Amino acid sequence: MEEEKKKPKAKPKPKPKPKPEQKNEAQLQFEQVLRNNQKVLRFVQRIQSTLLNPGIPQEMLDKSANVLQPDTFAEIVEERSTSSLCGWPCCVNPIEQRPGEKYRISWKDHR
Repeated sequence: MEEEKKKPKAKPKPKPKPKPEQKNEAQLQFEQVLRNNQKVLRFVQRIQSTLLNPGIPQEMLDKSANVLQPDTFAEIVEERSTSSLCGWPCCVNPIEQRPGEKYRISWKDHR
């Protein structure tokens, strides 16, 4: 066979630089929702820390009920009780500790 003339290979064209992605309307809305959610979470966290203090006015508790979820309120009650305060944010009474053992470990079962 005759030698085929080898054509010099053309240099590959450099890849064009990627253009910055233009965000569509759905992406922009999603980012806005995320920013709003973060603001709400920070706001709820501030309310939670405020409600941990004893003697919160009833008006403040009523207003905060609009943004607090039941789980969030349960966390507030639990945190107040661990601080030896009544779970209700408006109450200033401490929890009375009962004398005696609260729990007992049975070593009979744990050998």
